[in-house]
Amino acid sequence: VHLLGTMMFGAGIWLVAQTYHLSAHYPNAFFAWGLGALMLAWAMPSILQGVLACVILSIWAGCEAFHYQHAMYLAPVLLGVGTVGLALRLRSRVLLTCGALALGFCEIACCHHRILEDFSPVVFGLIAVQYLAAAWLLRTPASPQPYSVVILRALGTFLFYGLLYVVCFSEVCEHEIFNPH
Repeated sequence: VHLLGTMMFGAGIWLVAQTYHLSAHYPNAFFAWGLGALMLAWAMPSILQGVLACVILSIWAGCEAFHYQHAMYLAPVLLGVGTVGLALRLRSRVLLTCGALALGFCEIACCHHRILEDFSPVVFGLIAVQYLAAAWLLRTPASPQPYSVVILRALGTFLFYGLLYVVCFSEVCEHEIFNPH
């Protein structure tokens, strides 16, 4: 019921904007909706609300980065502290996976207009190293969340080997990122 209420909250934002012919910066509606979902996820605490907040805040960061060319440096902070912190608190594998993936997407979106012209393996490599480093830091035997090491290591390994596969092609290695001259 609360998840349906959060979805209705987002629909209400869009309906009010349409009714009063408000032409504003539309990603702000995603930001308000995602922030509301994140606050409710912490207040309840709810895994599904956290997953919904991950999706909505990722859409907000993507709209800002890819449509308006604005880097939203607040998005990785919100997702890192808000959803990943909630996932570790609730010991949720699903929310940790969604939060880590959304965090990686938002980091790519932040770097989109500054670093990425077409494709930058450096950014993807740094995100893979970030996942692997987080898994290494959480690997203590007395860790209350042993599943988090497995999830973060799997995400980092998958991204790293996927990046190695893509870089094996000669067209990618001839890109100006690798050969600036």
